[in-house]
Amino acid sequence: MSTTLRSRDCGRTLDAPRRIVIVVGSIATGGAERVAATMANAWRERGHQVWLVSTYLGPRVVSYPLHPGVAVVFLSEVMGGSKAPWRLRALRKPRVLRTLLLRIKPDVVISFLTNVNVLAIFACAASGLPLIISERIDPIYDKRLPRMLRVVRSLSYPFANALVVQTTAAAHGYGARLPGVSRIAVIHNPLPAELAASPTRARHDGDGGCVIAMGRLVHQKGFSALIQAFANALGADPAWRLEIWGDGPLREDLQCLVDRLQLTNRVQLCGLTNQPWPALAAAQIFVLSSEYEGFPNAMLEAMALGLPCIAFDCPSGPRELADDGCAAMLVPCADVAALGAALGKFARDRELRSTFGARAATFVRSQFAQPSVMAEWDALIEEVVTRQHPDNQRARSSAAGR
Repeated sequence: MSTTLRSRDCGRTLDAPRRIVIVVGSIATGGAERVAATMANAWRERGHQVWLVSTYLGPRVVSYPLHPGVAVVFLSEVMGGSKAPWRLRALRKPRVLRTLLLRIKPDVVISFLTNVNVLAIFACAASGLPLIISERIDPIYDKRLPRMLRVVRSLSYPFANALVVQTTAAAHGYGARLPGVSRIAVIHNPLPAELAASPTRARHDGDGGCVIAMGRLVHQKGFSALIQAFANALGADPAWRLEIWGDGPLREDLQCLVDRLQLTNRVQLCGLTNQPWPALAAAQIFVLSSEYEGFPNAMLEAMALGLPCIAFDCPSGPRELADDGCAAMLVPCADVAALGAALGKFARDRELRSTFGARAATFVRSQFAQPSVMAEWDALIEEVVTRQHPDNQRARSSAAGR
């Protein structure tokens, strides 16, 4: 039977400096990558030794600012300049990662996303290294995960010490589908400290402005619904424009939709950015049009900057961020007419935008502040390390208390 740690249940911090390895697919743009960088910086700032390991075998890119003390390791570099086919190199990953981890000898390993979690489980097998894995999507709605990976996930996840998810709904979903997982913890994504310390810069005065959305250009993000809703609500109002930041396989399809709706000059597919906050701060309205989520970082950051937000009430994440509709406007999932009506309402009412923007910033800056979220991670790390190595933990605690 799995047990679940609810957010803000514990305030315990790490008893002593730790050696922490965070394993991610890449360190390029993406929600999980941003969270991993934020956590690495926070722990290094507090004096822990931190390694950020990228398992991606492609270009070596770091898209987010990192503390100079965070050690970045690309698994492709550790593997050397092999000319073997990509698939053969991929098969070597577990052994190479295991060798690296045994050399570092971390107190805990933390991994993000399903394929990396499975890799980390194989790499840590029978090593004695405590492993915390993290999922970012509610399993009920992770429709595009290959069937073989779902099978391997169900077989391997019970071997991790704990599974972290972002919402209570996701915890219930994984608890039902993965009964062998003994520990499921709900820990929200932390708001980056730099963002929490910045002023709320969103502007609500004046007529017209920019509606903004961010995410990979895939079906999950629902950008075709957003473009249609914008056309319905604001297509005849030249004072408003729509910016969608991100890239992906649907770019050409979305551009065709924009052209067909004769909005070429007012709807822009802006591409990738590793500087999302200035783009968000320059907008007037943020929209999350996803069919499902894990925990939408872009919405969290938009709210922190004081943007009024509209979101499809999709599983899972938007409702918790929206404080059940008090801090952001929720509309029925995939309801294009309702999304258009909400857009029109915000566009016509500057005072309403200002009110929702202020509520958004106040709510997320208090509920998702980095110190409280990191304290939850600290408590979970202490728990799994103590459970894995109780004698070592007693010795560390005794030394720290001297």
